[in-house]
Amino acid sequence: WKGALSYKGLPSRRRVGAVIGIVKLLRVKSFEEFDATLSYISELISLNFGYADTDGNIGYVLTGRTPLRKGKQGSELFPLKGWTGNDSWDEFLPHKDLPKALNPENGYIISANH
Repeated sequence: WKGALSYKGLPSRRRVGAVIGIVKLLRVKSFEEFDATLSYISELISLNFGYADTDGNIGYVLTGRTPLRKGKQGSELFPLKGWTGNDSWDEFLPHKDLPKALNPENGYIISANH
């Protein structure tokens, strides 16, 4: 049996941008600034971030580098032959396309970090 395992949650990456993002995160004044600042942190780690402000707004942003895989959509639900290259990660989803929410209609957000 041949197998391969890869996790893109915390690989070795440049960390300077994430440090800048954390510092900027302490000074954001809107959800848009919050999301833009988290784009720096997305280069370092995959986490769910919650947002709330004094105006009663609530929000959610996923960070991280989510891989886009070659091959048939849905095939990632099963073990893949990683040694062939047919199902390799081509690129990563840009931060702007990651899941996020601001003031959802139901009035709440549920999230979990592992």
